[in-house]
Amino acid sequence: MFEERLIRIMVLKHKDTDLLMAVSRDLRGLMVPGRSTGELAEKLPAAIRELIEAEGHKVESVEFPQSKWDVPDDFVPPPHVADALIRLTQ
Repeated sequence: MFEERLIRIMVLKHKDTDLLMAVSRDLRGLMVPGRSTGELAEKLPAAIRELIEAEGHKVESVEFPQSKWDVPDDFVPPPHVADALIRLTQ
C-alpha cells in the first residue's frame, strides 16, 4: 500500500548572479541550487528523497507530473514551476 504526498516547488533567482534555487514550503529544508531549470530538475529527485527518508519514510518514487519548468528572466514573486508527487511505502 502506498501513501502519496504532493510538494509544490518554486524557483528563486539571485538578482546579481542569476543562480536559481528550488525551494518548497511543503518540504522543510528543500533548497536545491542550479544554473538552469534543467539542472534543478536533475538534482531535485535525489534531494527530495533524502529529506523524506530523513523524516523516517521509505520513498517508492519521486515524479514531476505536468511540470512547467519555464522560469521568466525577471520574476517576482517566485513562480510555482513544478509539483513533485512522492509515493511512500507504508
